[in-house]
Amino acid sequence: RSEKGANAEHFSRAMSEHRGALEPSWRAELPQMALLVVLYFLQGLPMGLIFGSLPFLLKAVPSVSYSHLALFSLASYPYSLKLLWSPIVDSVYSRRLGRRRSWIVPSQLASAALFLSLAHRIPAWIEAGDRKIGLLTAAC
Repeated sequence: RSEKGANAEHFSRAMSEHRGALEPSWRAELPQMALLVVLYFLQGLPMGLIFGSLPFLLKAVPSVSYSHLALFSLASYPYSLKLLWSPIVDSVYSRRLGRRRSWIVPSQLASAALFLSLAHRIPAWIEAGDRKIGLLTAAC
C-alpha cells in the first residue's frame, strides 16, 4: 500500500470518528426541541389573541373609534422592535440557568402572572370602551 493511500484511509477514519462525536443523536436533543416548540407556541399565543381578536372585540363597542384602535396598536411596538432590545436582554444572563433560559423563564412567568391578574378586568375594560383603551394598551 502506498503511503498516500494509507494517509487518506487514516484521515477518512479519523474524520468519521470525529464527526460522530460532534453530531449528537436527534433523540438526545428531543427534550430541548420540544421545550423550544412549546416556548415559541406560548410566545405566539398571547400575541395572536391580543392583536388578532381584541381589535374586533373593541370595534364592537360603540364608543370605540378607529383612533382608539390606533392607540391600541401601540401595544405591538415592543414586539416589533425586539430586534433593537434583544441584544441587551441576551447579554445579561445567569450562569446557572443559561443564556436563553435566563430571560425566557422569567418573561413567561411574568406574562402568565399578568394574564392571570388581568383575566377578570379585561372584559370590564372592553365594556368601558374609550375610557379604558389606555389601560388596555399598557396591559398588553
